[in-house]
Amino acid sequence: MINSAGWEVHRRWMVAGVVPLTRPGTTVTSGPSTDEPRLHGVQPAELREHPAVADRARRFQVEHGFDPLAPAELNLLRTRNNHWLRKFLRPGWIAGLLLAVAPFPLIIGLQEESAIAVNIGAAMAVLGVVAVGFAWRIRLARKSEIGAHLDVLREFKDLYRTSR
Repeated sequence: MINSAGWEVHRRWMVAGVVPLTRPGTTVTSGPSTDEPRLHGVQPAELREHPAVADRARRFQVEHGFDPLAPAELNLLRTRNNHWLRKFLRPGWIAGLLLAVAPFPLIIGLQEESAIAVNIGAAMAVLGVVAVGFAWRIRLARKSEIGAHLDVLREFKDLYRTSR
């Protein structure tokens, strides 16, 4: 009955008591790690048919040596983005936690004139800044590897939406 209505059961996302349905040909993704490189509802085939986007894609291919809308390149982009996200999350969380908590022992130590608490707060702040440095370097490496591809996809979406 589901198939005759034009739907299909998506077995990859089966949950007890829930039957996930999709239209045939739908791409199902989840999680923030796959969000950035996606085209947010615009299919690569639609973009290829748009004259301004197709022209910009040709220029990008000449500059960088690959088609930014090719399925293999989009999958590689998602894979590399996930790789950089996994590398970024640990120092990013550590930096956020240390820098958010560091003022408390500093303030308490200054109010109660406790050198130990001040030293602990200062050490936490220094370690937080070091973690920010690691996270920043990871973001720079990500940008140097896949930044041009991400930028051109944003440009494609803007071109597509503004000139329809």
